[in-house]
Amino acid sequence: MLPLHWQHPHLLWLILPLLAYAWYLRQHLQNVSAWSSVADPKLIEPLLLAPKQPKRLGYGMLALVWLSAIVALAGPSWHLVELPLYQNHQATVLITSLNDTMLANDLAPTRLARMHYKLLDSLKRYGDGQVGLIAFAGEAYVVSPLTQDSQTIVNFVGDLTPDVMPVAGNNLSAALKLAARMLHDSNQQQGRIIVFTADGADASAIDTAKTLASQGITISVLGMATPLGAPLLSHTNGKVIMSRLDASSLSALASAGDGQFQAFTSDNSDLSRLFTASPNTPHLPGNISAVSQACQPRFEKTCINTFRFWHNQGYWLVWLCIPFVLLAFRRGSPWLNLP
Repeated sequence: MLPLHWQHPHLLWLILPLLAYAWYLRQHLQNVSAWSSVADPKLIEPLLLAPKQPKRLGYGMLALVWLSAIVALAGPSWHLVELPLYQNHQATVLITSLNDTMLANDLAPTRLARMHYKLLDSLKRYGDGQVGLIAFAGEAYVVSPLTQDSQTIVNFVGDLTPDVMPVAGNNLSAALKLAARMLHDSNQQQGRIIVFTADGADASAIDTAKTLASQGITISVLGMATPLGAPLLSHTNGKVIMSRLDASSLSALASAGDGQFQAFTSDNSDLSRLFTASPNTPHLPGNISAVSQACQPRFEKTCINTFRFWHNQGYWLVWLCIPFVLLAFRRGSPWLNLP
């Protein structure tokens, strides 16, 4: 057992008023009345209205509660707790397609609604590092720069609809370049990009993915469509077209970006694979409590520390005070009428 440690030792000075009050009580108990100095106490006691025996029990209870409260506030501790700290510095950029194809209903109720749910799950489950959000159609725009406050991005998800995009299209290459610029502007040498889209990837996007992969930026893709697809009205020629999942081009995009392609699933297994398959994701040691006191350099994007603190044991004394405090509310309590 470690030596006794006080978290707030300056509060122990509150014992001095208790000692002064104890000295006063001693004088009061010895001299029941001022007449004791001029007459025999045995002759005076029958004439006094005060009780013959002062309320010694009440004084003792008051002193005990007072002392226990002071010691509890001072924070006694004899147990040193050591906790591991894990801080993820990895940066992730989420790219969402807001093309009209996201309005198809092969993923009920619509692909767009399902993508909203996937974004929210991604931010809540895996948004512990720096996260940014980009939306694209014919052009790409930053919805939120890299931030460690994922709740800020959550507030924007509901507003992501094709109506907010000024230009229709599928310029995924521009979105990837914008994500890379966002990472470089934040002094991130590495990072990962996860694309949520129902459209295929053209040659320009695949070439961009290869370039970013050579720079240490991985690209993974979540296909927000089904192989059967759904009919959509084309805005270019007014004809009904079938919008299907282009798994081959999206797989080629993920392969070029050293990432992984996953088709949409109704559970979170697709997100779990995407967020854990990145080669830049650090692997924690099995016994995290045994890590050293300093950040370990072999974890490029991870800082692991052990935090030691004294566990305050003063709350045990609060339980000691409760029964005596409750007695103060009873009629005839020895706490009543104390000078």
